[in-house]
Amino acid sequence: MYSYPHPSADTLLHLWSEALDIRVALLEDDHKDIAETLGNLAVIQQDLGNDDLSESTYRQAQAMIESTLGERHPFYATNLYNFGTLMAYVDLDEAERLFRDVISLRTEIYGPDHDLVANAMNQLGRVLLGKGVFSEAEDMLVDSRDLHAANSSPNDFIVARDNFTLGRLYEAWGQPDKARGQYAAAISIARLNDIADSGIAFGMHQSLSRLQMLEGNHRAAALNLLYVIDLNLPLWGESDPDIASARLMLGECQIELRQYDEAIETLEKAIEFYANNAETGSSDLAQAELFLQAARAAAN
Repeated sequence: MYSYPHPSADTLLHLWSEALDIRVALLEDDHKDIAETLGNLAVIQQDLGNDDLSESTYRQAQAMIESTLGERHPFYATNLYNFGTLMAYVDLDEAERLFRDVISLRTEIYGPDHDLVANAMNQLGRVLLGKGVFSEAEDMLVDSRDLHAANSSPNDFIVARDNFTLGRLYEAWGQPDKARGQYAAAISIARLNDIADSGIAFGMHQSLSRLQMLEGNHRAAALNLLYVIDLNLPLWGESDPDIASARLMLGECQIELRQYDEAIETLEKAIEFYANNAETGSSDLAQAELFLQAARAAAN
């Protein structure tokens, strides 16, 4: 089957901007097609990191959607949801308000058990996690995970992502046992779906390894890190920062396990990356150099 290439965000920005110009020229000022085009344009601006422009476009779209389609229209809720994903990085209080509104609207439009409701609950849970409101965040994240499992499958990758977010919640909440269980469940589902080489699955392994290291289980952490490095290195290459980060963690584990020669080899590769990629920050390079010094001293 022929696979069509996906256009870049820059290409999409150009296309949506042209579509907006054409529709503004042909339609009345408050036409619903202009409102929907503005909403789609805001998403692309957000993807490109133009947060201020994206926020302005979302607000413009929201006002026009409200006046043309009404507050109970599915696209009104969609624009609110998309706007919320932007504000989650800008203003957690406004993001919370937006996602609560989305949950209310989508529950009214689709019913309480719909995946779109679950998605909004998950986003609200993430925002509440960011605000440190752990108990309600847990309720939102558990309910969204259970809805996703019921609507698709307990082994669907979206459930793995939900488990991963729950793991992050429990880790921040000071409940490492629960966090470890959620990370392990997420990894298991990722492997069942044959997508352990995805970026989010890589993060799952690193999060679990970090907990294992804190608990002194360096052997389990090292095996976990070796697995994801070996799996992803052929795909991502030596120039990937996640590979270097995992190697830094692995080198520390190997020192704790008294595998000094292996640690030296691992850390030298991490240092080579950090030395050639100064934009990643000097703290990781300094940490790797300290570990390498310790490994060499112990090996001698």
